[in-house]
Amino acid sequence: MLPDWPRLMSVEQAAAYVSLSATTIRANGPKPKHFGKRVLYDRHDLDTWADQLGGQPLDAAERQRASYDLERRFREKRRGRD
Repeated sequence: MLPDWPRLMSVEQAAAYVSLSATTIRANGPKPKHFGKRVLYDRHDLDTWADQLGGQPLDAAERQRASYDLERRFREKRRGRD
């Protein structure tokens, strides 16, 4: 029986939720939320991200948000190289 997952999860919980490693979530997963020193992943963001991996169709708002997130990640990685 699967647990009732919380809305906000630690990286370890998020990794278990999508059946991937914590390293994969940190490197390729959705952008986490920050609450003080805590880094938390929103279950809804994880679901959208996992749907994209599986080739699930996204509605227009989800496509726009996914495109924005992809561009933001690219820019953040690029800034880290400069």
